[in-house]
Amino acid sequence: MTLRTYEELVRELIELEKQFPPPNESECFADARWFEERWGTAEFEPYRGTHVAVLNGTVVGHGRNSLQLRRDLVREHDIHPQRFIIVYIPTRGL
Repeated sequence: MTLRTYEELVRELIELEKQFPPPNESECFADARWFEERWGTAEFEPYRGTHVAVLNGTVVGHGRNSLQLRRDLVREHDIHPQRFIIVYIPTRGL
């Protein structure tokens, strides 16, 4: 994995967005509800201090850089960058 600057990742994500139809709004809302129902449960304990990505009611990735995570998942899943719900899971002290 090559580390990229914030600007490089943003430019790349903008270009990737042009390659896919916009995400289905109801699917995104369903994933947001899925996350909301599980927020604060033990299911997310292993991800504290990182961003998690949700797709179709499943955690499909996690990482410290949300842009890098989104870019990597777009390539892996071959879908629009905004289809993923990406949320930061804070450490216990926050």
